[in-house]
Amino acid sequence: MKIVNILGGLGNLMFVCVMYLALKKTHSDEEVCQCRISYKGYPMHNGYELGNVFGADAQRLFYDSWQR
Repeated sequence: MKIVNILGGLGNLMFVCVMYLALKKTHSDEEVCQCRISYKGYPMHNGYELGNVFGADAQRLFYDSWQR
């Protein structure tokens, strides 16, 4: 199992989401999950903005494996 921890601003979020998709593709025999629990109480930036900036479809794309 690989866990991708999401934290930071929009630029970091975009990078981590692309990395997540690449890991899912290259390690299809393993479970790859995302964790955004670090955003709880994180005072910097505007929080998780993927859905706000790129639309609800972008957010739904990554929702399948969050916080397992």
